[in-house]
Amino acid sequence: MRIETRRAVNYYLELQYPFHAHVDPDLRGYVIVYPDLPGCLTQVEEMDEIPAMAEEVRRLWIEMEYERGHDIPLPTYPEEYSGKFNVRLPRTLHHALAGAAARDGTSLNQYVATLLARGDAQRRVEDRLAVIEERLAIKEAASGRARVAEEGVAYDADGPRRSGTHATGDASTSARKKPSPVLRRAKPKRAANPKKAGLA
Repeated sequence: MRIETRRAVNYYLELQYPFHAHVDPDLRGYVIVYPDLPGCLTQVEEMDEIPAMAEEVRRLWIEMEYERGHDIPLPTYPEEYSGKFNVRLPRTLHHALAGAAARDGTSLNQYVATLLARGDAQRRVEDRLAVIEERLAIKEAASGRARVAEEGVAYDADGPRRSGTHATGDASTSARKKPSPVLRRAKPKRAANPKKAGLA
């Protein structure tokens, strides 16, 4: 039986573990979960805190489990992805990334991978927030129409209007307006014929 030699802790710290960031309305924040690391999770209040807290909780979990002598599970990836791909970029950007990685005290590969994970996590959170905002807007609009219907207020494209009014005006006002009578000019009476009157 072959026993695999345990690797150094830095090996596991350099691995890229996928994580999920879920919006939690009850906590009014975001929950970060690593599917490959059992019990490795944390929560933050602001979206900008996700990348830093996700990296911190991952490192702490690996270091604690390693010190306890537990096995560190390897990250799982879909079989069609090898985790390696070539990217062409300008020399100036390459130089800037290398300098930033050196100042951060990490490798260029690790630094770029962290930037990519941070951008992807932020995009996923923004997409999720957009869906939630759309649902809230639909729910608020439906609630407003129901409230208007209960109060007996008509509702048109311009918004709620008072009861008894129509698009052409107030019904009560229209009812009070009566058509003005048509004035007819009286015909002048003809003078009596003196012969017929017996005065000739």
